[in-house]
Amino acid sequence: MMAAGLSGAAARLHRNPVPASPGDGSKSSAQPLSIAVVLITAIAILIAAGAPAVRAQTPLAFRDIGQNITTTDGRVSGRGGWGMAESDSLNPSFKNIASLTSSPYVVMLLTGYGEQVDSEGSAESRRTYKAYAPNIRVALPVIKYRLALTAGIALRRAMNWETRTDSTYLIWDEEIVGQEDFRRHGNIFDVPLGMSLRLLPGLSVAGTINIVRGVSTETITNSYPVEGSILNPDYLRSTRELQDEFSGTSYTVSALWSGLSFFRAGASYTPAYDIRVQRTLSMIGISARSRETFATGFPEEYKAGAQLKLFRRWWIGADAQFSPWSELSGDAPWVQNLEDEWTLSAGIERAQGHKRRGGSSNMPIRLGVMARQWGYSIDGNPIEERAISIGTGFAFQGGRGTLDLALTYGTVGKIEEHSVSSEYWRLTASVTGLERWW
Repeated sequence: MMAAGLSGAAARLHRNPVPASPGDGSKSSAQPLSIAVVLITAIAILIAAGAPAVRAQTPLAFRDIGQNITTTDGRVSGRGGWGMAESDSLNPSFKNIASLTSSPYVVMLLTGYGEQVDSEGSAESRRTYKAYAPNIRVALPVIKYRLALTAGIALRRAMNWETRTDSTYLIWDEEIVGQEDFRRHGNIFDVPLGMSLRLLPGLSVAGTINIVRGVSTETITNSYPVEGSILNPDYLRSTRELQDEFSGTSYTVSALWSGLSFFRAGASYTPAYDIRVQRTLSMIGISARSRETFATGFPEEYKAGAQLKLFRRWWIGADAQFSPWSELSGDAPWVQNLEDEWTLSAGIERAQGHKRRGGSSNMPIRLGVMARQWGYSIDGNPIEERAISIGTGFAFQGGRGTLDLALTYGTVGKIEEHSVSSEYWRLTASVTGLERWW
């Protein structure tokens, strides 16, 4: 399951490059939502998210539990990631589903983002591209302003990387120059099925069952090309493939307090849970296959956030997340490298305006920062990520939906500590559609 160390990754960054692929809401006089606009935008996001460049990301992400994937929508991303206390009825956030009781509409959310990553090693560099559609969510107000149901799919972690290096093999008494191809690809995602309930004016609670699934495949191929032929006929190409299939269930409870017009607070808790792992080891070129099944204990996760209204449409907010990955159990190779994962985000937003003929003055303005420590270390050094974001959005006709955009610049890792460092540019787009329930 765990990939080879990163010590040789810095020297292989340039090889086998992966090609790039072509606020505060209020009620308004609603008009029919422009379905054509929603569909065109959604199709554009899905085309980008289906690009083959999905296999590329920072080399710091290809081992252990993989990279924490951003699943927040364009609005939350533009603010740096805070949204646990959001309760906007015209632009609801799924980061805390307890907020869904505030919306009287059926909510449909599709999020996608594209990313360019520049990775630098001690001597060489590599540029890669990727695209994801990490978050698709819907919510249904069974009882308006009181009870809502939600479902969807959310990507949680990814471990995708490819590289090629020249290698020398000693086969019997003959020295053969060949190539070693390494590829790891896979994701862990969950299907959240939840319910949110307003207990008291200003207080909502929620519960979610998360069906966790995923597959990670790690392949190492040794080949022996010779001049004048594709493959040396005296030696067979050999491939070692290790595949892990993940399955399990987790539970999340959350709460949102919005009793004051100028202040809101929210929190959620996911208890520790077990993931069943079915591992298959296959040798291609050398007939061999083995299977084993074991359980891995994933750690609990805590999230909390608050936001404060400064004046008129201006809000500031902050979120925190913590998960003790150092307590993961069941897979010895992982345990020795794991660290506690935490994320801090903060920012400011001028919320969407609804003034008649307000023009560009109605557009939201967002700015935020994020700091994160990843859930594992390289050579005993924790991996740190830092990012800054800006964003805006556009309301659909009648205020019955939005298109939100965010641009993020971030850095991951340090050459002197991890042999590799990366910087990335990410463009996030999300479409939120609102439709009448009855």
